[in-house]
Amino acid sequence: MKREELKEQNRTKIIEVAKRLFLAQGIQKTSVRQISQESGISYVTMYKYFADKEALVQEVLTGLIDTSFADAQATIKNSSQPFLQRLQAIPNTSSLGAITSQASYEELSKTIETTPKLRAHVRAKLDGLFTTFIQIGRRDGFITTPASDEAIITILTSLVYYGDANGHEPDPKQAEGIVNVLLYGLTGK
Repeated sequence: MKREELKEQNRTKIIEVAKRLFLAQGIQKTSVRQISQESGISYVTMYKYFADKEALVQEVLTGLIDTSFADAQATIKNSSQPFLQRLQAIPNTSSLGAITSQASYEELSKTIETTPKLRAHVRAKLDGLFTTFIQIGRRDGFITTPASDEAIITILTSLVYYGDANGHEPDPKQAEGIVNVLLYGLTGK
């Protein structure tokens, strides 16, 4: 095996083991030594791939973000379902919540929220998802407003970050009302 292939294989192994451990027990409870032992890559060698644990955490979370958004994009693009069904399926496209403990999920989410690079990455992915949503919605005749794509993205982004701005998650009981205002405006159906 060529040296470069071995390096890439080791890097991938480190990331996969770190991801499994972060999802199972959380970031704080996972040590670099544990990742080293379970990956079979020496502790010292790991630092040739990642400067520190934070760099490894960012790499793992970037991969999880990319996978989650790719799954959501695939759901929106799935033309075998009506548009509304695709939208309703999006929250279920990420298996992240299902494969982690609630505490680990909350820790991963907080890490994403408090790390500027990861937060910017989520924002860029969210903008891409909203753009796809709008394009397909317009194509399928579901989105008929003359409002610009940018205006729609601004409103959708505001709703997503509403909870952050107020220090809490939006009330799920309000979700149906918010969706109805988005879909039908203030004058109703």
